[in-house]
Amino acid sequence: MKKLKKKTPSLPEERPIGGLEQDLKGALNSPEKSTITGKVVMVSPLRYRQEGTLAVRSLILKDQKTTAKVCLFANNAELHFNHGDVVKVSAVYKKQYNQRTQLTSSPGTVCEMVGDSLQVEITEEDKQKGIEDPDFSDVLPEEMQTKDIILTDFTDCDVYQCCDMPPCRRKKISGNKCPLCGKESNKSAKSYKVQFLYEVDGKKDNIVTLFQNTIEKIIKESADFDTKEDIISTIIEKLPIRFKAAISNNSFVNVSH
Repeated sequence: MKKLKKKTPSLPEERPIGGLEQDLKGALNSPEKSTITGKVVMVSPLRYRQEGTLAVRSLILKDQKTTAKVCLFANNAELHFNHGDVVKVSAVYKKQYNQRTQLTSSPGTVCEMVGDSLQVEITEEDKQKGIEDPDFSDVLPEEMQTKDIILTDFTDCDVYQCCDMPPCRRKKISGNKCPLCGKESNKSAKSYKVQFLYEVDGKKDNIVTLFQNTIEKIIKESADFDTKEDIISTIIEKLPIRFKAAISNNSFVNVSH
């Protein structure tokens, strides 16, 4: 009589970087990263966190077994999604948020459209789950409404060493290490911040401190500086700077021109 071989779980080094491919139900119950595929039921408005530098968007996806909320960040959040798109998302993990279990992307997440390869029907009951979630509200709070902004002057600036790991988004080095990932300082990696005066709704001399990511969106170009003098000479030439943005947590988000 043949002995049945016991199936052992794969070793960490044998698992795909994006996690095992699972259905939504499996991913919602897995302690490890997963790769999922689902049809888009609802798409939340694009919002920004971390002083306007981090894009955030949520999706409700559906497969043959269940629906799940999936939270995306940075470049993945800025992708264009339509109702009914079939999306494959790697390296997501389960997370409790507002007493609900959802799937959240990680720095290694890749999000891609895979055509209409998933034959599931979206119902009104599926959509109701998004309606009940404030993240999917189309009505932005007053502080998120776009306004005409004019940067009129600047009062201070600083250049500092930062982490060069993309997920840390140029976080300032503290104690020779990144406070987010713990990586030791790369002395060649630098970022900066500038304190501006701005005008909005007829009110002048409002003060705001902006970091490199936001400044580059406002001036519509990449701008790396090694010294304060470099910042000053460049900014003086560009003032006044006009653009549109929403004001949130004393920073500018949803920047446009």
